[in-house]
Amino acid sequence: MFGGARRRATEHVVQSIRPLIAIYQSYSGLPAGFWRDEFVLGFIGFMISFHANVTSGVKLSTADKGHLLYDVLSAISNMNGQAIGREYTQLATQFPKNPDFEKGADNAAICAFASIGKMSPEGRPYYDMAKELADAQGTPDDLSAIGGFLLHILFYQPLRERFGTD
Repeated sequence: MFGGARRRATEHVVQSIRPLIAIYQSYSGLPAGFWRDEFVLGFIGFMISFHANVTSGVKLSTADKGHLLYDVLSAISNMNGQAIGREYTQLATQFPKNPDFEKGADNAAICAFASIGKMSPEGRPYYDMAKELADAQGTPDDLSAIGGFLLHILFYQPLRERFGTD
């Protein structure tokens, strides 16, 4: 299908994920190799899948999901989304799994599921840490503040450590 449903889902996913990249880019720029980094691909790939499947409200075929992946990666990277998508697919299907890729996907899962009110036992310590930070900021029950701190802990901080940025 090349039409309304895929286009709407693609727009939804781009609008959901582009700010994550823009925030990091505005503070640190995007370092060379950013779109080839296994952690980044795991995190962003999971978020694309999550938003396409859970929050877009659109049912897509497997082929459409592949096209959506390429379209979203093109839009948020301003690069060749197919090349990035092929690298993501290779990492997602390889065995044994790449630990950095898996860490990125796991961190994204914690952030994504927390955003819809679901928390795994593995994610609980990070959620509690984010809640403490929100409490200290004076916004103890603000779910958007907690979500922002989760992203900081599980995405932005690991990126700073990986790329040596401030």
